[in-house]
Amino acid sequence: MSFQKVLFLEINSSYSHSMLSYRMIRSYCEQQVPDWQWLHTEATVKNRVDDITGKIVEQLPDVVMATAYIFNLTVLLKVCTLIKAQLPGVVIVLGGPTFLGDNQVFLNDNRQISGVMRGDESSAPRLLESLPDDIENIPGFCWIDDNGLYRDNGLAEFSGELDLLPSPFQTGLIAVDKPFCQLETSRGCNGKCQFCTSSESNGVKCFSLERCRADLLAIRASGINEVRLIDRTFNDRPERAIALLDMFREKFAGMKFHLEINPAKLNIEILECLKQAPIDQLHIEIGVQSLNSQVLLRIKRPASVPATLAGLEELLRIERFELHADLIAGLPEQHIDDVVADVEQLMVIGPHEIQLENLKLLPGTTLRRELPVGYRFNPQPLWEVTETPTMTVADLDYATQISYVIDSWYNAPQLHKCWRFAFNLTPNMLVEFCKFVADEITLQRGKFPLEKRFILLEKFCHGKSTQAAELCRFAMIANGFVHPDYKTIKAVEYDAEHYRTLWALPEKHRVRRYITMSCSFNAGDFFVGNDCEIIDNQHKYIFSLFYGRNVCEILQK
Repeated sequence: MSFQKVLFLEINSSYSHSMLSYRMIRSYCEQQVPDWQWLHTEATVKNRVDDITGKIVEQLPDVVMATAYIFNLTVLLKVCTLIKAQLPGVVIVLGGPTFLGDNQVFLNDNRQISGVMRGDESSAPRLLESLPDDIENIPGFCWIDDNGLYRDNGLAEFSGELDLLPSPFQTGLIAVDKPFCQLETSRGCNGKCQFCTSSESNGVKCFSLERCRADLLAIRASGINEVRLIDRTFNDRPERAIALLDMFREKFAGMKFHLEINPAKLNIEILECLKQAPIDQLHIEIGVQSLNSQVLLRIKRPASVPATLAGLEELLRIERFELHADLIAGLPEQHIDDVVADVEQLMVIGPHEIQLENLKLLPGTTLRRELPVGYRFNPQPLWEVTETPTMTVADLDYATQISYVIDSWYNAPQLHKCWRFAFNLTPNMLVEFCKFVADEITLQRGKFPLEKRFILLEKFCHGKSTQAAELCRFAMIANGFVHPDYKTIKAVEYDAEHYRTLWALPEKHRVRRYITMSCSFNAGDFFVGNDCEIIDNQHKYIFSLFYGRNVCEILQK
């Protein structure tokens, strides 16, 4: 039997994303086994399974490959079942981080899958060469043989220098219709965090600076200006981090880069380099995970809590990029009070975004393999922890509620300053606000509309902080929402000498209506982000409206 056509099925979370794995696998296979014809079907988890299947079946592939992640595995398996029913002779091979652990149960339960690949793209060409019969010695390949026995060939891992892998960007395999692309600058991690799949890697290998520069030139030439680096800890090697930051600033100033930094490993040289970055060129993610030293020690995460907090504060002082901080609930020896304390500590420091997720026991991780006594988790993706020896089901549900509140109020740019202002004035605000909205959240799917979030935050602030409630009203009007206490009036003349422009759109607009507002303190200064203290006296503001309730300028008397 001669196989000729291989189709890569790419199922993403949305159409704004694309899979680097497809492009790396295809470019390497085309270099090593050029006789194969490559086909490609792209979809999202929201597409109908029948529609995805139809697009694949009509192309009559001999082999279907796909990368499985926790977000797409359920849809992927449904599609593969239908493909196999309509094309019984097709070979279906899956790969990705989902299969870094033991795959026997998965393959026995999903016989529509011919096999799975554990590891990187290095064995993909050999697999295509060997199909359908000579698959005995392919590194990383796991399958059920004709006798019903599970066969496991370990891990596929590229042994050469990473620059020897062909670049999908330089060969034109770029998804030019996407707003951003991923760029792999290194592989592996020196950390041994027990919840992370990268902890099993054999050290770190890097693509050369020359390769990174050539790839970025190709990406920019394609019209994509936002790049998300796949690099577990960007500043693990300070000299390399500085060289990359210099390259971004000097050669790619018009592009934006997302990268992950360990704040505990910042040195003076890296901080000075970050201070020179163009404003908004960087988006920095911080994997905090926990601020409890005992929890970090238990999961073998090499991080110092004081150094992490100090590094976060240093990064925020630079004020040239956004900071996103990650936390996890459900880690060993962690209590719900620890989770609340972690969130509150971060809110005091003030990164632009905080993400709290319940722990997922990912296949191939030490924590999944050596599951502590008393741990329970959902056996289906997302493999989320449901109970631990120190956190009840109710505790983890509460952590999910906290996550919802963080994402809906703290992380929303329009509400961020209001939340932080109220948080600094209201003792125990996080816990109290979660109680306040608990019944509302149970009735709501997804986030509330932004206007509803403003109303709920202002309502909460009544009786706790008059000034916080005023700032909520101020921000609500400034963002173009109707507030029942303030009516619009037709354009009137006013004495410009008595007013200063607090904020204005860059372009000039014809003012049609106004809203006036008096505050008991300098709310406008806090809204625009001025570094200031509360001044307790009457301040009068005018919001100039140019279309509907859209504000074009804010004046202060």
